[in-house]
Amino acid sequence: MKNVLFFALTLFVTIASAQNEITYPYNPDSDGDQYVSVSDVLSTISSFGSEFNPAEIQIDGVGLGEFILELQNQWPSGANLNDANLSGADLSGVNFSNADLYGADLSYADLSGVNFSNAYLYGADLSYANLTDANLTGANLGGATLAGAILWNANLSYAGISGAILVDADLSDADLSWSYLSNADLSGVNFSNANLSNATLTNANLIGVTWTGAYIEGCTGCDCVDADGDNYCD
Repeated sequence: MKNVLFFALTLFVTIASAQNEITYPYNPDSDGDQYVSVSDVLSTISSFGSEFNPAEIQIDGVGLGEFILELQNQWPSGANLNDANLSGADLSGVNFSNADLYGADLSYADLSGVNFSNAYLYGADLSYANLTDANLTGANLGGATLAGAILWNANLSYAGISGAILVDADLSDADLSWSYLSNADLSGVNFSNANLSNATLTNANLIGVTWTGAYIEGCTGCDCVDADGDNYCD
């Protein structure tokens, strides 16, 4: 979380310096002459005994909190965040497309709706992260840890997930078409209603997998029961 705040505040300093107007909640230079004089002191004394509720810094009329939140939502694609510690951070909706997140710690983070398309997440820790509706199209998740992660309705089409650990991950309704999951640990994974068409699960650990309703046309290694041959797991 410290990394997130540092990054956001760095952008704040850079962008705010180019803004037209920064309004501070309290300024001892009441007359704006860039010098704190007697007149400024008298102005302060006139407020003696009254209630004081500090206001928020304004950037062109926008509160600082809202301004920083907007910066976080505009996180630049292609950023280099190797080994970054973002554990537990709220990054919902952030654009990480093409970003380098090798070995990053994103465990327990809220990554719902995040755009990870073509991102490099090799060896990253996403255990117990919320990746609901996340876009991981073409992402490299080789050797990553996604144990216990929630990936409801996530798009992992064409993703490279070889050797990854997805123990007890929830991939229900996820799109895994053309994904590569060879040698991955998928024990206890929930694939209910997931799209596994043309996916590769060669040598993956499939102990305790839930397959109900998964679409498996062209899937290599999908060992669910399809009694009626309609390419849907029974």
